[in-house]
Amino acid sequence: MLKKIIKTALRLLYNIKITGLENIPEHGPAIIICNHQSYLDAVVLCAFSPRDITFLSWYKLFESKVLGFILKAHKDIPIKDGDAEQRKWAFNQCCDVLSNSRLLCLYPEGSLSPDGEIHEFKKGLKHLWSQCAKPIIPIAIDGFYDTAFSRKPKHQRRFKDYFKRKTLIVNIGPSMSFSSPPDTALLKKIIEVLQKH
Repeated sequence: MLKKIIKTALRLLYNIKITGLENIPEHGPAIIICNHQSYLDAVVLCAFSPRDITFLSWYKLFESKVLGFILKAHKDIPIKDGDAEQRKWAFNQCCDVLSNSRLLCLYPEGSLSPDGEIHEFKKGLKHLWSQCAKPIIPIAIDGFYDTAFSRKPKHQRRFKDYFKRKTLIVNIGPSMSFSSPPDTALLKKIIEVLQKH
């Protein structure tokens, strides 16, 4: 019921175009990777995915009373850069999620895009895959940077933009399996190609 309410609200606010939902398997584990344009990314993915998704998220978000409560209730996983022990714990939690045949989503760029472009993927994805090798589902989003939930500078937003129904695009690619740690540069290129389609 909650997902239906959120989906309805999102469709009222935005023109949402999603392709490739059939690429999300009905059963079994997978690592979802997605470029990161805004804090709205996870909301849209959660609302429109046919299955629940656990997110690996920046630890600071969990410190907010309201958002932190939602993330904890959703059983998302905090991760803190520069803290080796916490990072190890977070990756173990991720492996537990995948071992239970669930979906895990992470943002390989490691943070929100400062300009809407796709930036270099960090090493975290490769390290996680080495611990728990599972199929990878690439997702490319576009249009989210033009929302109020991104890092787009306020002076670049014209006042009328707040009243324009923006288009949010989500392209989901087919699941990919690897016999060795995936090349992050190749995965970045795949998401860039998906974003242009």
